Amino acid sequence: MLRRLLAFFILASIKTVGRLLFSFEVEHQGERRVTWSEVRLIAWINHTSLYDVFLISVIPYGTLWRASKDCLTPIAEKTYRRPVVGFIFRNLTMSKTAVSQKRDDTWSQFLGSITQSSMVALFPEGRMKRKSGLDKHGRPLTVRGGIADVLSCMGNGQMLIQYSGGMHHIHAPGQRFPRLFKTVRVRLETVGIQEYKHSLEQADHEAFKTEVIRDLTARRDRTLVKLS
Repeated sequence: MLRRLLAFFILASIKTVGRLLFSFEVEHQGERRVTWSEVRLIAWINHTSLYDVFLISVIPYGTLWRASKDCLTPIAEKTYRRPVVGFIFRNLTMSKTAVSQKRDDTWSQFLGSITQSSMVALFPEGRMKRKSGLDKHGRPLTVRGGIADVLSCMGNGQMLIQYSGGMHHIHAPGQRFPRLFKTVRVRLETVGIQEYKHSLEQADHEAFKTEVIRDLTARRDRTLVKLS
């Protein structure tokens, strides 16, 4: 219980501090509104900064309490080892979920830890966008197939796609200090997990993964035009 209380305290503190330091302009995409009690997968799209952690600020405290116990978040080993940011990410939930950026046993172990009651939150692109619009290696920021692996482990519930308008105006990778009291633009889209999987159903998992990447990339690109 103490570990859960620590996780909830960190989540709630991030939300509260985010609400104090920034304003959030939240829009809903489509007719369906978020039923927070049914959300089992949160996909944060358009990863631009470590300050994306403040996207937690749009999530209700009640859902953060559930997340403190049931949420699994794959954290890159590089981030996991950071002294301050790493401490925060290591303690966001009761489960410690460091994964490497290679498809090795750490990813398989993460997938194996997903249960019927789990909630998973992740950045499907797996890395951050620099001001150039590319990642640190100069490559386009593409959706990776890991989210398709997660979807395959899940049954009922909702997937919440949380599109960010970007955080470079607050803090870009490499900058030392953030700019405070700026507006963060967010758009929320909810889809049923089973409904989504059936709409992209393919003969094998690799084909399904390709379709998920294509679909989420198209959704992201359409939505970012509206958020820009």
